[in-house]
Formats: sequence, C-alpha cells, structure tokens
Amino acid sequence: MLARVTVYWHREGGSGDYAAWNGTPLRKGHCAVDPKKIPYGSKVVFPDAECVAVDSGPAVVNRKAARSCGRKGVERNAIVIDRFFDTKQNALAWVKAHPYFMTVRILVWRQDT
Repeated sequence: MLARVTVYWHREGGSGDYAAWNGTPLRKGHCAVDPKKIPYGSKVVFPDAECVAVDSGPAVVNRKAARSCGRKGVERNAIVIDRFFDTKQNALAWVKAHPYFMTVRILVWRQDT
C-alpha cells in the first residue's frame, strides 16, 4: 500500500505523551493512522521497522500531507501514516533519510467477537 509517511514526537504540534484512543503511552514503534482504513492494533511494516497503529489525528484522516505534496494521482490518493519518534532529532533524521512516499505492508489486527 502506498503511504505518505510523516513524523511526530513528544509535545510536537500539541501531541502529548498519550495516544488519544486508549491512553497508551506513546513510544518508538507507534504510529497514527486513519482507523477506518487501518484498525488500531494493526502492524505497519516499513522498509526499516515495524510499527503498531495506536493513534490518529485530523491531518492523518484527511490525508493533508498526501494531497498537498503528491505529484501524481496515486500519490495524492495515498494514505497518510504519522510515525512516532521519541525525540525531534530522531524524527527529523528519519525524514531526511527516507522518501516522503513509500510502500508499506499492513498486517491487520482483528478483534474476535
């Protein structure tokens, strides 16, 4: 699945220390997703790491980053995943070393009913 990957860290843009949906403390290896497309608890496999979907936000849901910087239709229609880092320095270093758009694999977590 093609994704526009953005980053965030503790206290960036008003984010706190806790994920909004269940109060889980945010840590390296977490990411924010649109829960209508990627259920919470699913694993998002990046080329360099695997993250767990535990958070969301309006910019992720409305895909602002993909719509604003995508050059082709496929990029403008990509999902947005916001990857959490423990520090601003680590987040910005990751952004510098990776492309804005990348293919990720989603391992969907399904709750048994």
